[in-house]
Amino acid sequence: MRTKYRHPPIEEAICQFTLAQSSSWDSDTPRRLFEKFRDRYPAMPMQQQVLQANLASLPAAEAPGITLAPVERVVFADTENQSRLSVGPQVISIHRARPYVGFEEDMLPRINYSLPVALETLQTNPTFRTVSVRYINKIEINTTEFSLESYFNYMSTAEALPPSFDGTITGFFYRTGAKHNSSPLDLALNFASLAAPKDTAAFLLDIDLTYNFEEPVGANDAIAKTVEIKATENSIFESLITDATRELFK
Repeated sequence: MRTKYRHPPIEEAICQFTLAQSSSWDSDTPRRLFEKFRDRYPAMPMQQQVLQANLASLPAAEAPGITLAPVERVVFADTENQSRLSVGPQVISIHRARPYVGFEEDMLPRINYSLPVALETLQTNPTFRTVSVRYINKIEINTTEFSLESYFNYMSTAEALPPSFDGTITGFFYRTGAKHNSSPLDLALNFASLAAPKDTAAFLLDIDLTYNFEEPVGANDAIAKTVEIKATENSIFESLITDATRELFK
């Protein structure tokens, strides 16, 4: 799917599947899941409590309210903590940290195996309301003497400073949210400078795509849509970098 690079800049890749309804979850669920995944994720599982914010709709005369609810999930990992699987009552996500192996070579086979096995433990005949693909890239350049436009086809920082301030930009963070014109696909794009060793520069390029199904779909349709979204992510990534950047990954 993505152009094959010898040294891809991917810090973490995440494919997430959100169930249309919360599954049954009790104190024994993590143990039963671990028994299913022990061969592939043998490290001791880690249980987490995630605080989820929900926007509650209220009558027109009142302002919307925000409620916070703890959500439990369990994270399974391989012995190197590079391949991980996170499962909660309503979310299943597959992760890969650096070094990245590949979508078709690693991520997709793990999705095809892990999703049905997890669903078998959680509930019968499940459906999904959203799927998302997120690729977090860290791009490092071994110099500080360069033009940003030489490496990125993105917005310029040249006009970011107010005219009344005579200075040099030492850091930046851009976040863009967008909705696709012809499909229920949302994009969250983060582009930022990062701390780097002396005489080098580093940048974050974080591409997060979420597809919201109009009606809940089954696992096969959810996986097929994830493959489509991955192709879109690849196109976005390649459109934002230049040939000079590609040389860094060879």
